[in-house]
Amino acid sequence: MASPTQNFTRRLYHGVGAPLSVGTTLAAYALALATMFGAALLVGGDRVGGAAAEVVGLGLVPLAIMRVHEVAPAHLGLRRPRLRAVVGGAVCGAGLWLLALHAAAPVVEWTARDQAVRDWSTGLFADRPSLALVIVTMVIVPSVSEELTHRGLLAGGLAPAIGRPLAIALSTLAFAVLHLEPARMVATAILGGAAGVLAMRGGSIWPAVALHATNNLIVALIGAGALPAVATAIDHHTGPAIAVAAGLTLAGGALAWTGTIAPRLATDPSDSGTVTP
Repeated sequence: MASPTQNFTRRLYHGVGAPLSVGTTLAAYALALATMFGAALLVGGDRVGGAAAEVVGLGLVPLAIMRVHEVAPAHLGLRRPRLRAVVGGAVCGAGLWLLALHAAAPVVEWTARDQAVRDWSTGLFADRPSLALVIVTMVIVPSVSEELTHRGLLAGGLAPAIGRPLAIALSTLAFAVLHLEPARMVATAILGGAAGVLAMRGGSIWPAVALHATNNLIVALIGAGALPAVATAIDHHTGPAIAVAAGLTLAGGALAWTGTIAPRLATDPSDSGTVTP
């Protein structure tokens, strides 16, 4: 018979297996956003302050909710994925960013926001940040924290009650609205939809994190002027570039899709919160 200490330790580190209710999921998501915005007001909205606010609000809050409610990590997508799924997500992200960019371009014209978008893009690198700082604040932090909150907490909490397709749609909408600028909302909706499919397909956020990180990495490197040859090639050969991007997106998506088949999640209170085959 397990001792009380052993039972407490198992519950603390693994949860008892039950997913969050819809009400708790929505409240937790609202708390995550409020914490992020509140932290940004306290520490400032600069590059480092914004990243710190994301870590606290979108990273630590979902983990705290998981512990407090004794939810199995697997229900937030925190389970080991298959390598093929992660590689596929990264390859998909290497092409999807350009497709999303071109899909968002007409929105910039329709909303007459050309100058605002240009100023925002230029302002991201006006302080000439180091490449390491760019990678941490624009790639690692957003991809992990935003996927944990939207694909793990929000979609993962809603799916058992409303089904995966609607959970993906609602989490994608929330993810897009969070980015405010209309053109960015279109681009992030495309990214979020693809990430949601990969996360739901495999029950793990890590293929979605790989997709998100690769997307952000390429955009950040081009924006920082670190890939001038790539930027020039895309500008001068737009058609072939889009074709290559579409090929990468499809190939990566297929690789990730075949590598992400979600086993059944253990939900019995006596289970340790792990995934059962």
